[in-house]
Amino acid sequence: MRAVLAALMLCACATAHAEIASWYDEGQLTASGERFNPEAITAAHRTLQFGTHVRVCRHGRCVVVRINDRGPAARTGRDIDLSRAAARSLGLINTGVGAVELKVLP
Repeated sequence: MRAVLAALMLCACATAHAEIASWYDEGQLTASGERFNPEAITAAHRTLQFGTHVRVCRHGRCVVVRINDRGPAARTGRDIDLSRAAARSLGLINTGVGAVELKVLP
């Protein structure tokens, strides 16, 4: 039983990726055609399909966001842009940018 639990924990950790997140609070329409809502738990990513759910964790806090927009620009070095509400949940509002772990959910 312990071996199974250890294997599951290893698997879960192996699929998480350290990334750089920022947040945004502007725009009227997302790339998916939805109206942007800064209080929704959503995010922008350059390559993930719209509707993909991603668990984003930082300093022991986690939030599950739904990808509904494109961004951030590759030149920024950032991997995901979070809505204001998602960033608030992770404590990113004051810093604006921070390291997070991302895990794409099935």
